[in-house]
Amino acid sequence: MQNLFFFFFSLRENFPKAPFLYTKLKQFLGDDLVNFDHGPHGPWKAHRTLVNPAFKTSALRGMSSIFSQEAIKFTKKLLAQSKTSPDVSHNFCDEIDKLTLNIISLAGFGYDVGAQGLGEANPFLSALQEVFVEAAKPRLMVPYIGYFMKWQNRRILKTVNDVLYRVIDERIQERLEGRQDSGRVADLLDMMMKPGDDGQQLTREELRNELVVFYLAGHETAANILNWTLVEVVRHPEVYANLMDEINSAMGPTGDEGVVCPTLDQLQDMPYLELVLNETLRLYAPFGSVNRVVPETFEHKGFVYPKGMAISSSILLIHRDPELWPEPEKFIPERHTKANSAERHPFAFFPFSGGQRICIGKNFFFAEAKILLVTMLRSLKFEVDQSKPLAVLTSQKGLLKPSANWLKVSSVM
Repeated sequence: MQNLFFFFFSLRENFPKAPFLYTKLKQFLGDDLVNFDHGPHGPWKAHRTLVNPAFKTSALRGMSSIFSQEAIKFTKKLLAQSKTSPDVSHNFCDEIDKLTLNIISLAGFGYDVGAQGLGEANPFLSALQEVFVEAAKPRLMVPYIGYFMKWQNRRILKTVNDVLYRVIDERIQERLEGRQDSGRVADLLDMMMKPGDDGQQLTREELRNELVVFYLAGHETAANILNWTLVEVVRHPEVYANLMDEINSAMGPTGDEGVVCPTLDQLQDMPYLELVLNETLRLYAPFGSVNRVVPETFEHKGFVYPKGMAISSSILLIHRDPELWPEPEKFIPERHTKANSAERHPFAFFPFSGGQRICIGKNFFFAEAKILLVTMLRSLKFEVDQSKPLAVLTSQKGLLKPSANWLKVSSVM
């Protein structure tokens, strides 16, 4: 069943998110864009308006230097390891998770958690990872458990809050004194602190809550999609070859200049890269389903949906429906060309949800993913380690995650 009724209600502003899980998350982590009610009396719309500038193209253009910096660091590390240990494979599920965690920290609020380093673990990073684990536990379903979990984990939450509030307070003081660190790239926090047209601003606590949810929603989902992209590209030599031809055409053939990142203008000349990412998102969307609640009884296509009914739409099933996607299990990037998408229902493909609550981080993900992938592919050759278990689809924390992604790397030179 295509669950096409989702296409009907997702465009209607008055269909709120199913409150069950989000109420518990709110109790544990605080109010944020993910769990706010978007009804006519809720604060979601005002918050979204204040947060939106952080994810505009102009803001991401500035933050792209952070993506490039981390991409170069990551690629150079892999190149060095490939020279000293050419037969050793890497589980990229672990490697890329650390990479995206560092990027969201730097792009979020200018804080280097050292996730790519080899030294002692950063206490903030360790505490943050414990928060991730707690937020994904099934016991969060128990009524009022969120309050108990917040008390139970007060020590690790204090470690996280101490760092976040320290940075937020420093930024507030900077603004009060009319100064700013000239060497710092304007990050998400800088953008979210700007007042709206009506003069309203996010409070200190609201800024903290949004930073936490960006960590939760941004780093692991991006890591999973990047891993799945590498899995599929390496499994399909013709896709790999087409992608490399496009990269070399836009950036020129690989020379002896070392690790080089694409510019944003060069990325505009890589349409096939976007097709590859979209096909990865079709097969492995960040989340398996989207849930909404019927606010008032209504009838649609002969079915009556009573008030209070929870509706779940499976992104995974719709993205693999053979009526919408012929040979749905095959990885075919060309499905997403303008010509091939023209006759397809607009909600046959909705990896970032849709309607009013479409993911605010969509453009952030594409900018990050494209820079990371092109930088790696231009300098590194990837090969599946046949002696290790192959990547298979698993569901963890509600995310479609590869079980592992063991790859050998070598220099393209």
